Amino acid sequence: MTVDASTTWPTSTLISTSRKSALGSVRVVWVSSMIGLATPKGGVVWHKHDNQPTLLENTLDNYMQSKSGMVFLAYQDVKRLGSEGITCVPAYPGILKTYLQKNFPPVFQNVIGVISKGVEAGAHTEIFAGLSPEIGLKHNGRFIIPWGRLGPIPNHIAVGMEFKAECGTGLAMKF
Repeated sequence: MTVDASTTWPTSTLISTSRKSALGSVRVVWVSSMIGLATPKGGVVWHKHDNQPTLLENTLDNYMQSKSGMVFLAYQDVKRLGSEGITCVPAYPGILKTYLQKNFPPVFQNVIGVISKGVEAGAHTEIFAGLSPEIGLKHNGRFIIPWGRLGPIPNHIAVGMEFKAECGTGLAMKF
């Protein structure tokens, strides 16, 4: 089941569950990707006229832009839910062998085949993000990278997570 975490029902359920649970043990994990490489500068390209994300011409560019958006949404959840004792983290499960590559050019499929891991390895990252006792409120908003480690959010995306008054671009707040 897919749940829109911005609606009232899941938010109120998260908060009520958090109030009955160990501090920081209730979590929201936003699945992202390898945002350090193929994302546009700033993470998301905004259409100046209608103030919305721009639909780019390349499918991979749109995919990567959406994954930057996941980091922005995790950041917004930290701001909204962190004070309620809820831990929110974006996670990049790794380069995995999945059917997502089926429409890639054969050369790219071959390269991915050599450097990718099985989906089980990606599950380790998500399990770490969602269940590890090593992750708590002090890690709120931190980027989880393969195979269950803390990693940096690339600077060109991190600047979008700060308000303009804090020398950022404020893009995460628009998203």
